[in-house]
Amino acid sequence: MPDRGDSLEALRRRIDAIDDRLLELLAERAEVVLGIADAKRRGPDASGVRLALRPGREAIIMRRLLDRRRGVLPAALVVRLWREIFAFTTRLQGPMEICLLDASRPCSELASFYYGAETPVRRLGSEKDVLREVAERGPAIGLLPAAGDWWTALRAAPGVAIVARLPFLSGVPAAADAFVIACMAAEPSGDDTSLIGLSLDTVADAGAIARRAGLGVARIAGRLAHGRTVEVLLEVPGFIAADDRRLKEFGASARALGAYANPVRGAA
Repeated sequence: MPDRGDSLEALRRRIDAIDDRLLELLAERAEVVLGIADAKRRGPDASGVRLALRPGREAIIMRRLLDRRRGVLPAALVVRLWREIFAFTTRLQGPMEICLLDASRPCSELASFYYGAETPVRRLGSEKDVLREVAERGPAIGLLPAAGDWWTALRAAPGVAIVARLPFLSGVPAAADAFVIACMAAEPSGDDTSLIGLSLDTVADAGAIARRAGLGVARIAGRLAHGRTVEVLLEVPGFIAADDRRLKEFGASARALGAYANPVRGAA
């Protein structure tokens, strides 16, 4: 804390010194990220151009930093600063672009806030176009409105999964509610919700089947009539991997469509 007797000039010199340290630390962080990228390229799983995104890891870092913040520093500022850092260091390791609907201004605001103002954006005409681009381009993420039925196509899009939900800081920005999709497996953050897509005779069957599988149902996030069956999107507490044995209780149609780190709520 500054001394109340410090002169204005002395306080400005302290600000300058802090800015210099921050810049040095950011450069040091970037160097460490480059080291991580090099280790990945030399690792056993290295194979071509891959998206360097780590949604679960990023959520863990954000929760830790928000728990550590003090004084007058608002949560929204912490999230915005570190999301820019995450976006830059992700692009530092390899290409990344954002695919979203051309007419979706709310998703554009979320994309800029959470994935950086400098990350390239590809605007597309339909949800199907976004899904196709993410599946085919590899180092790309897609933002799609949570309130839609595009998720029914994910069961026919091997390799593409829901990996995040925005906003992560609840209500910031308050523009929209969107899922993030990518050509990668979802990863746990320690506090997650998983998504399961399946076909049922009636929506009422979902809860009973989930209980039989030893799972809870957070909510039925979507439904779409499809002939004599109903396509259902379940949100289930916890992290469910694609090969989780409990999915068998839902029948052959069930597929884990991904997972997301639960948003941080009530942070000022």
